[in-house]
Amino acid sequence: MQTHHRGSRLGSLILYLTAVVTIGFVTALATSTEPVRAANSATSAASTDTSWRQLNLRVPTPGALSQGAATYDEARGEVVLFGGVRYKGAYEMGNPNVVLSETWTWDGSDWNMKNPATSPSARYGARSVFAPPMGKSILFGGSDANGNPLNDTWTWDGTTWVNLNPTTSPPPRVGFSLAYDANNNTVVLFGGLGRDPVFGFGIPLGDTWVFDGTNWKEMTPLLSPAPRYAPALTYDSARKQVVLFGGCTESFTCTGGKKVRRRAHRRGPTRV
Repeated sequence: MQTHHRGSRLGSLILYLTAVVTIGFVTALATSTEPVRAANSATSAASTDTSWRQLNLRVPTPGALSQGAATYDEARGEVVLFGGVRYKGAYEMGNPNVVLSETWTWDGSDWNMKNPATSPSARYGARSVFAPPMGKSILFGGSDANGNPLNDTWTWDGTTWVNLNPTTSPPPRVGFSLAYDANNNTVVLFGGLGRDPVFGFGIPLGDTWVFDGTNWKEMTPLLSPAPRYAPALTYDSARKQVVLFGGCTESFTCTGGKKVRRRAHRRGPTRV
């Protein structure tokens, strides 16, 4: 999952582990203020224990998968998961067994497989985020079973997927970062892995795009992070800015030492 949200109805952070060679399962991060029995004592002590716990799931579930796109749907109070890939036995990055086009929702207790009238094509490495002004989840890009990056834009309204077919779109990519900028009411996209038109292999991207619900627009900030794929991106509501961290460069070196902020009233991000 690209970002984690604390849902008003779910009341906990949800992580769907997508191990390739194990069964997929859900863990939840919740804060408990229940009394905890003190060691060697008959009395109780108040505790604010915040920890991960594995949930016992009822079937069906999405099963073991990797690189699915998931986000919290604030309008419907559930997590939406789309696509992903299941690999043969051991982890074989270049030989996926099944690339998925399934849509699942998590309501805090159970996974539910949806059967929408229309749906994005099978893919892995896409990203999704909820856009409150639209009341819908946005899904972009990813890669098909042949390793071809995609650049289509879809919305999920709780019932079906709609292909928006915007006039302008970012180039096809996988492994990019996506977040909703609540201060500017836009979805922000950065970086990812594109395909070299000559040699065919993936190349890290360093472009920034925003989506207003209708169309994509490429931004030209004065200062920008270096090209990278698989960075973390989320919105900092306290400071009203989008924060980017880490990622991997063209030399397949991953970085964790710098953070970039996209401020609300500046043309470019600021390194801190």
